[in-house]
Amino acid sequence: LEFPHSVVENDSEETIYDISTGDMTVKIPKEKPGQFFENLDLLTTLLLKSKSNSSSANEVGSRNEEGKKLEKLLSGGGLIQVLNSNETPSTDQEVIYDWNSFEVEPEYISTSKGSNYGFNKQFSNLGAHIREVADNIVEIEELDKSTEISRREVRIRNENIKFDPDYYICDFHEDEEIKRLNGFKPFFWNLLKKQQEIGRGEIKNLQTPNVLFSDREQEIMRRLPNKECNILLDERSTYLGLVDLIFAYCYNHRITESDNTVESAWCIAKLSSTISCFDKFHTLRDVMISSIRRSLSYPLYRNFELVQKIVQDVTVIFKLGKRMILKCLLEIKDIFETNGDEYGTSIMNRSVLCKLPEKEKNSSDNVVRSIASELNHFKAEKSEVGWDLEALETENQNAEESGHELKEKIQGLRLEEAEKKPLIEEL
Repeated sequence: LEFPHSVVENDSEETIYDISTGDMTVKIPKEKPGQFFENLDLLTTLLLKSKSNSSSANEVGSRNEEGKKLEKLLSGGGLIQVLNSNETPSTDQEVIYDWNSFEVEPEYISTSKGSNYGFNKQFSNLGAHIREVADNIVEIEELDKSTEISRREVRIRNENIKFDPDYYICDFHEDEEIKRLNGFKPFFWNLLKKQQEIGRGEIKNLQTPNVLFSDREQEIMRRLPNKECNILLDERSTYLGLVDLIFAYCYNHRITESDNTVESAWCIAKLSSTISCFDKFHTLRDVMISSIRRSLSYPLYRNFELVQKIVQDVTVIFKLGKRMILKCLLEIKDIFETNGDEYGTSIMNRSVLCKLPEKEKNSSDNVVRSIASELNHFKAEKSEVGWDLEALETENQNAEESGHELKEKIQGLRLEEAEKKPLIEEL
């Protein structure tokens, strides 16, 4: 186990094994009594071996047969695997991005062939199988022959086809249910309020994490393969893909009022461009506009006011930091595992989502905070979506006003006829 701080052997350690339950309780003294050990509930972090431990294991492996087996595990033959660990920079060298500006050489994108896709571009030659098991989700016909530009073009074209002006106007006009959903308060809003109160000193910080993991989430973490992933080659897009996933999660969480349904797996997968189109983003505005477009094209509720509320939800989650993001990802993973066979999303679970919680262990607090800050100031205009929503709304309002005028005119004619009727009868 890799603890955040040092422990010692001083003959006060204790181990108790309960044969009836199979539980083993181990008490290990801290090198500095009273020191707070953070993130002990992040089990995959505790199991992540450092370089020094890996070197020690290699030495043991050279001495005996059991050591050789351990050496094989540590070198990638088992659950513990370190990828390019000697290329990973220290936290002091971390880069904070400008999330709303990024220059990409046109020839770089247009000539990027071959298709490595998914988390950190780690996957290829899965196109046929993905189409077979997830045809109702994946929108790229020939994934293995696609490029970044072609996938983006397919996504935008399909969103334009799927957008239904009448559906949008219906949700714009008949908005009672939308208002009710906008009034729902997710649990993480209360967590942020508590965190802010602690920051202002209104609540004493007892050194307990603000975001706790359930037994179910702990079990999912225990099942994760233990890898140290190097995301340097595609770090920026990986973080923006995380924003894409959290937006889809927040949409589902709000419209189901935290009570997931059989449609939740499809909803999250379809709203996420990262999953449904294997799209890759370079700016925060790009990923947010994409998420807004999809939320106005595919799901049950398609309303711009609802979208704005979901943007606020995403902001709250990023303000709460890595633990909250991980909690959301674990719930997404659980939803996909529960409904994977029915919706053909199990391949997404294996090739995309299973990697993201591992990345979270090495992600930078500063990067997450910088995304939260940008989200806090983010505002999308209806004109950016591309479907002239304001014109649709204005046209609908004018039609309503014309309808009211016509209704009043008809009622006036009826009154006139009613007043004339006695005269006609007398004549």
